[in-house]
Parts: sequence; structure tokens; C-alpha cells
Amino acid sequence: ESAKSRVLANELTLIDENAYEGLNESLITRRSNINKSLTQLYSELDIATLQFQRDSLINKIRNQEFEKAAFIAELKTLNPNFELSKKPEVPSIEQIQSWLDPNSAFVEFAFSSKDLLAFFITKDGFYHKVISSESEEYLRTELRAHIDTYKQAIEELVPEDSLRVLSKPIMGHTLQGLLDEHPDIDKLIIVPDGALSLVPFGALFYKDEYLKKRYQIKYVPSASIIPLIKNPHRLSGRSVFGFGNTDFSGPADADAFRDYSLKPLDFATIEVDNIAKSFSNPRVLHGGLDNERIIKDEAKNYSYIHFATHNIVNEQAPSQSKLVLTNKLIESGEEEDGHLTAEEIGLLKLNADMVVLSSCNTGVGKLVSGEGLLGMQRSLLTAGASSVVVSLWEVNDKNTTDFMILFYNELIKLQEEEYTWWDRLMNWFGWYEQPLFDYKAKALHNAQLKMIDDPYLSHPKHWAPFIYIGK
Repeated sequence: ESAKSRVLANELTLIDENAYEGLNESLITRRSNINKSLTQLYSELDIATLQFQRDSLINKIRNQEFEKAAFIAELKTLNPNFELSKKPEVPSIEQIQSWLDPNSAFVEFAFSSKDLLAFFITKDGFYHKVISSESEEYLRTELRAHIDTYKQAIEELVPEDSLRVLSKPIMGHTLQGLLDEHPDIDKLIIVPDGALSLVPFGALFYKDEYLKKRYQIKYVPSASIIPLIKNPHRLSGRSVFGFGNTDFSGPADADAFRDYSLKPLDFATIEVDNIAKSFSNPRVLHGGLDNERIIKDEAKNYSYIHFATHNIVNEQAPSQSKLVLTNKLIESGEEEDGHLTAEEIGLLKLNADMVVLSSCNTGVGKLVSGEGLLGMQRSLLTAGASSVVVSLWEVNDKNTTDFMILFYNELIKLQEEEYTWWDRLMNWFGWYEQPLFDYKAKALHNAQLKMIDDPYLSHPKHWAPFIYIGK
């Protein structure tokens, strides 16, 4: 649990203004310059083709990473409170129980060398399950193979009868017995580990139907990090910031995208425009070379942020995974390159209740043993988002647009019903108690149920890739 919270807690510390209290402006500028330099070097590495160029850039990246580590060490020396400003504490079982209602359960998974451990906490109980294997890494490798096979089967629209069979070993290794013993539970907060971070739990079968039919499901990176994630309902000023990029035809910047097929997203504009219509004072951006600067300047002013564009995952350097705001060639010397990296996102100051990444594989990143998944979602939480909706595989442009419009319709309706004027008043005085499952998570759940009931969209390929992370 400490390991899972360590990376995100460190990132939260690095952007915490208290960490720089009493320090001169030049040190803060130095931090910004180090991050910009790293982003630029990784961008150059992406397009370098000659081995000597790549070797030179890799060496420069190592030196820059060393300088970043030296900067953090210096910061610790100059500000004795630095390490303590966001140091997470592992919550007790009683603390976790205090967050739960009688129908909720907190489920955390952890791999040891030979076993998979599952911890199941309810309002009035604590339970655990151990799945053992005979040799080191066997269980981890075997389970990853089952997960990859299941996800591939979903993406290939394999019939539900076959999915039901493929789901059994994953359920058997994870939730089966625990759910059998607690029939009153209908909401699950899941802290995955390793390859379980890639599991669409809602699309697994339990008692011959999708788990999503019986349970609301949300994810958190760790129990320790929950108190550090920003609460929703901060004063952000405006409603929704939407970015929809449709034009990916014949990239002018061919070198930067030679390894990727960025197909035009014909429905991204429709998606963002339709979502914006449901809110007062929205802000909508489409194509344009200055979008990155606008997003960095203005995103902090919005309660909801929605990106409908391509995402490129960099598993070797997760901080360089990026949202593609434009694939057009940016003139040399420009401050921005039109690609919003995970590292750049982590430096934003967001007040968003929720950020939605309506694109492919936004919930995928590098799996680090003991620490979980490093990806876009972690950067957005670092930047101040209370919650994030991301995807676990490639999504269909048209079906995703239909799903997102349905999701936001549910969101607006439930927000009016569940966050009333009285709740807003209580929040104003600091007396509002944030439920562990609020209307945002419930809206995603309801939208997925409606798609399951649609005979043309009931297959999990269409509704299961999107998962909810955070508060």
C-alpha cells in the first residue's frame, strides 16, 4: 500500500506550493525548465532514426533526469518541510470502514512472489483471500495471459457465450469467492495491482451476467492516496471545457507520427458540441495550432474537462504519453509542440471535478511492480482533478460519441437530484460530506447499463472500456 501511493504522493508534493515556500523564483523557474527540456528531448527521440542520434539523445535524457534528481535533493535541503508536505499515511481498516456505507466494499489486490492477495473491507468486517501458485511469477504470468486474452476477445467482438468462459479464470482468481460471501454489497471500490490494472471488471461475468449489472464499480490508485486527491465542488468559475480534434488527415508532421495511424475522428466535433450544449458558459476548442497554450492557460477555470482526440501511449517513458492536439507541423522555435504530455498535464493547476479522456487507451501505461499503473490518469490526479474517466482499449468513434452524450445527460440529471442547493450551502460552510460514490460515478454506471440494454450496443467492446478513477 505504501509503494502504490509513493509515486503519486511524490508528484503531489512536487506541485504543492508549500514545497516552495520561502524559496526564490529562480528555483521554481529551474524546475519548469528541467521539465520542458525533458519533454523536448523525448520528442526529438521519437523522430530520431539514426542510431548515433538516438544514443546522443538518450545520454542527454539521462543527464537531464540526473539534474532533476539533484534539483529534488536541493529542494529537500532548502525546505525541511518538503518531504512531510504530502507524505501519505496508510489508513487503518477502521478508517477505510468509516468511508463506506453498508452496501459498499473496498477491494485491494497485491501480488507477492508466489501469491495473489485480495483484501475485502466492508462497513463492519475485514476479509482476505490468498491464491497461491507453486512457483515464483507463475500466477502473475498466468493471470496476465488470461487478462490479455479476455481483452482481445472483447475488442474482436467475440460472442458473449465465449466471453463467459474466458471470464471464469479471472473471476476465480479475484472476486468470485468474496462476492459470494457478501450478497448485500452492490458497490465496489477497487485498488488493482499489476496486470489487474488492465481488467475491465464490469465486463467480467458473475452469476451468468456482467458484473456491471449487479455492481457500481470505481477505481482508486491506493487507499493511502484517497485523502490526498482533491475534493470536488471547488469554485472553478465555469462549467465545461471541451476539446474535439477531427482533422488527422495526412499529417504534415510525418516524422513525429510515422509509427502511428491517426485516423480522422469524424464524430469528435459532434461529441464535444453536443456535450457543451447541455451546460451554461461552456468553452469548446477544435483544430488549431495554439490549442496547447489555451488549454494550459484556461483549463483551471472549469469543473468538467473533456478531450476527444487521439492519445499516444509511451510505455517506456510514461511521462511522455500524450494527447495529440494537432498533428500539423509546428514551426521551430515555437514554445508549444501541439502535444500535451502526461508530464505537462501533471504541472497544470486544475480545479476540475472530473476530466474525461474520450480516446483510445488513455487508461493504459507502464506497469511498475508494487506501484501499479503509470499513465495519464495519474498525471491528471496530480494536476488537481478529483476524478478521471479513461479507456482501456481502442474505442469506436461513433459509438463513443453516443456513449458520451448519454453519460453527460445522466450526469446533469443526477447532479441536480443529488447535489442540491442544501448540499451546496453545506459545502460552502465546509460541512458537506462527500459520498464515496457520487453522481459522476453513478452517471457512468447508468450510461453503461443503458448500452447493455441496447441490442446493437450490448457487447462490452462498446461500453466497458471506460472506467472511473478517483473521488
